[in-house]
Amino acid sequence: PGPDGRFAACCDLRDSSVLIDHKYQAVDEGTVRLGPHVDRGLLTLISNPAEVEIRVDDEWVRPYCPERFAGKHVMLVLVGFTLEKATNGLLRAALHRVVSSGGPRRSFVLDVRAPASMVV
Repeated sequence: PGPDGRFAACCDLRDSSVLIDHKYQAVDEGTVRLGPHVDRGLLTLISNPAEVEIRVDDEWVRPYCPERFAGKHVMLVLVGFTLEKATNGLLRAALHRVVSSGGPRRSFVLDVRAPASMVV
């Protein structure tokens, strides 16, 4: 919402997809910036996913490979809780977290959401 609150008055953000600009300050390498969670929407698209770890077979892994994608624009797509429920578990929501690689980080996240009125 803007400083005068007009945006919030005209829009119900629970029904809207949201683009979020995450700016993280530099912290020690290995510091958990955002703890384990599953996003509630349908899909989450994450730019600059170098610090994102996903849970696979009881291990935290980084799907981003700097050796393979260096200098390229990379987008990580994660399945959210609502899509897992809508597919009856065929697609599984991705448990993930953000762990610092030592420097500052900026990432854009698009949270694609279903309308709150959708019946699953």
